[in-house]
Amino acid sequence: MTTLSLTAGATTRDQLETAGQAALLGAVASLQISIAAAQGLLAIAAGCWLALHVLRRERVEAPAFFWPLVGYAAATLASAGSSTCSSWCRSSTTSRAAGGRERC
Repeated sequence: MTTLSLTAGATTRDQLETAGQAALLGAVASLQISIAAAQGLLAIAAGCWLALHVLRRERVEAPAFFWPLVGYAAATLASAGSSTCSSWCRSSTTSRAAGGRERC
């Protein structure tokens, strides 16, 4: 025979884990409707995850490909930041009137 014990109140860790799971589920569910809402819920889920790691005093571990991926992301951001032209140039009214984009 198995038994199940229930406690009267949930701990802070359990509440954070439940809130993080609900936020992650909400992010996935709202992604088709509102990207902004999904991003907000994903940020809440990430905050709950980080808070759980701090409360449990766990070390954050990443797979071996994490640091090359961080380097790639940094190179992408540096490339985008050093670009001299945005994808939508707004200096010419003739190209916008014609319905096209101006090439920089």
